[in-house]
Amino acid sequence: MHDSVEHTLLLIGAMMLLGLLGETLGKRTQLPRVTILIGLGLAVGPLGLAWLPSGQLPWFDFVATVALTMIGFLLGGKFTGRTFRLYGKQSLWLAFGITVGTFAVVCGGMVAVGIELPIALVLAGVSLATDPVATLESVEDGGFDSPLLNLLSGIVAMDDMWGLVLFGLVMTAVGVAVEGSYQAHYIWIGLWEMFGGIGLGIALGLPMAALSGRINKGK
Repeated sequence: MHDSVEHTLLLIGAMMLLGLLGETLGKRTQLPRVTILIGLGLAVGPLGLAWLPSGQLPWFDFVATVALTMIGFLLGGKFTGRTFRLYGKQSLWLAFGITVGTFAVVCGGMVAVGIELPIALVLAGVSLATDPVATLESVEDGGFDSPLLNLLSGIVAMDDMWGLVLFGLVMTAVGVAVEGSYQAHYIWIGLWEMFGGIGLGIALGLPMAALSGRINKGK
């Protein structure tokens, strides 16, 4: 298949139709929607029937980034002032414990089997990535609203935040270790990425919250 606008649009349309099919099956059966969608993706992807043309795969990373950004926005949107006062502190520290514990177990296990420390640090940092989509979909599919589910949603959101912070620190440490000497720019890069991301989130989040609240109250 040639890489053209027509084929790209057809591919996007077909993927959307599959998504609607998964949504319909999820509503008519007891299977979680996220399970159905993952199964459909595997079925048409390179590991399955390989219906997706290889020429279209490079822009999948961009699509995945946009989708994960939207998921993060939706998770953050669940933290109203009242919810954050009730569950924010618990979510923050529970997620911190999960993140640090996961990092310590993965890094320590790799070092124990003989993997070099810089590689172990990087892989342990990567292991902190979670799948908030599965948790969010399971909570939404259940249709329940309870303190435990609100706390769970908060932990998932905070877990990704702590994971990004720790990964930034780890990459800075690995850069220093590989260079063999302290380089101030590594620290500045790490701080820029962390606090720059927070600042950008605030700068975009406040006007987006005001606008979305005016479009549909409470959403």
